[in-house]
Amino acid sequence: RGRGYFPPGNQRGAASGGRNNSAVKGTMTLAPFSGHRSMPITLPSRRDTAAAPCHFSGGRSPDCVGATSQASWALDATGHVHEGSSGAGSFAAVPGASEIVAMAIGGAHALFLRADGAVLSLGANDRGQLGTGDTVSRTDVAAVAGLQDIVAVAAGQETSFAVAADGLVYAWGSNDSGQLGVGDEDAFAHPEPLVIPSLVDIAGIAAARDHVLVVSREGGLLSWGEGSSGQLGHGSSGILASKTQPVPLDLEARALDVAASGNTSYAILADGALLGWGQNNSGQLGLGDTSARSKPTACLVGKVLAVGPGAVGAQAIDAQGVLFAWGSNGSGQLSQPLPPDGPARSSSPVEVLWP
Repeated sequence: RGRGYFPPGNQRGAASGGRNNSAVKGTMTLAPFSGHRSMPITLPSRRDTAAAPCHFSGGRSPDCVGATSQASWALDATGHVHEGSSGAGSFAAVPGASEIVAMAIGGAHALFLRADGAVLSLGANDRGQLGTGDTVSRTDVAAVAGLQDIVAVAAGQETSFAVAADGLVYAWGSNDSGQLGVGDEDAFAHPEPLVIPSLVDIAGIAAARDHVLVVSREGGLLSWGEGSSGQLGHGSSGILASKTQPVPLDLEARALDVAASGNTSYAILADGALLGWGQNNSGQLGLGDTSARSKPTACLVGKVLAVGPGAVGAQAIDAQGVLFAWGSNGSGQLSQPLPPDGPARSSSPVEVLWP
């Protein structure tokens, strides 16, 4: 959901998403071999790990997986994080990353939310996205300074976010497009968390490449950051559409959840309706066409329980528990034959059939 894992007991939770990143909950495809798969495959269970093509240290099966182009991470049900580099055949436990309940994956960095409300980070840090007070990249986890009682984390391409139990939102890292939400933009690194002053009573958050969505405890939706593709949902696009501080969206019903990826945004409303807006060149909004939208528009999938956007597509589970996918099929994302035998994309949701 929301390109992130939602911690147990937290209504909404982690979300993430630079263009090439993912973090999804449940049993998902994560195989350390080259080549595309156009049908779902199952990750190893605790019983068959030794015979499966993807191996996790300690024989644990993943509860949440996430990846950048350089590395992949898996969070198991016991709260341990495992890391595998590109092309590796196995995953190794990340030292110090235990009692983790959520993770968020950015462009080349990762955030891990610990059960006690602390946040850990590792990876690239040239814009201060690790929140360690400097711009030194790290291969070992380090604590994000000054945070406590955190209930959700999110990661953009080079920016990081955390929601505290009191409803405040913290941001750090890049501010090139005003994604820190403090009313301006700049080219400096921001390596220490700061409070976004205009936000209170926030329950959930989603970050994409350079834009951010939050949902309040009362179901209000706000967005800010890069808006050139209409991904902020305020009715405009282009060079002047970006916002450097949160701006509310006018919705017909309360928002329950948000998700974002690349230059695309999604929201699930209280009645289960899924809305999408922003970039749509691959049909990733699920609207039956490839025209961008600058305002929230109802997707053709109908009522949903959860949505998970990818780089050029999305998946959703409907109210009956059926999985649908739409967008690009260049790598078999739709569970359809690869082109030219199958479609290059589908702008309308198609049902994913399990083997």
